[in-house]
Amino acid sequence: MSTNKLKEAIRSMLGMGESNKEGKKFVENPFERTRDDNDDRQILLLRHAQNWRRMAFIAIALAAWAVWKQSELAAIPKVVPYIVEKDKLGRTVAVASAESLNRAADAENVQFGEATEFITHLRAVSADMAVQKKNMDYVYSRLPDSSKARGFVNQFYHVTRDPWKLAERATIMPEIKTAFRVSENTWQVEWKETTVNLKGQQEGLPQCYKSQITQLIDPPKKEDDLRKNSVGWFVNDLSWATMLMPADKC
Repeated sequence: MSTNKLKEAIRSMLGMGESNKEGKKFVENPFERTRDDNDDRQILLLRHAQNWRRMAFIAIALAAWAVWKQSELAAIPKVVPYIVEKDKLGRTVAVASAESLNRAADAENVQFGEATEFITHLRAVSADMAVQKKNMDYVYSRLPDSSKARGFVNQFYHVTRDPWKLAERATIMPEIKTAFRVSENTWQVEWKETTVNLKGQQEGLPQCYKSQITQLIDPPKKEDDLRKNSVGWFVNDLSWATMLMPADKC
């Protein structure tokens, strides 16, 4: 209701207007003017109070929304998982966050580490049966069931060079010399092997080898697969040959 309408309503209630029923006009006096001014001030105060109440409700709503969004952000995990590749001596070979594995440079480092670690675990022979079993479990976790590489490794373990029988008299520690990519999915790894008997004496001269590894990338989909092969790096095909050169040159 506007101020003028409110004045008219008050005057109508009090019987004061431009004229009464007999047509007599009332003369406005200073007291009436003071009363009207006071009414105006009261109306303005009421309107101000209403506006501040609206602002208070809006501020409360905004504060509640901000608290809710802050709680939502606080619930988001902030831990960034990292994959660390280590060699047989516990030395770090490559480090990369799990989120960055799709980047070309980081993927190259991880695949380099996988290729070299695969050869190291595959060719190593340890007198400690627990370590030998761990090596073989690692190798088979990188071999798809129906791959050519799995058949090749089975032939190597069970026919060509049985690690369990060899471990009864000697150990073998491969030493990776170099590894590089020869195509998009193929790596060449070169290494040297030294055979040491159980008395700690070297047997014969070190032998040098090179291998061709055809890789297959298949990210893990189950928790058990993630534990065994977190990167999803597999060997689809595998071969190697002896390098005819002095051991100190390979």
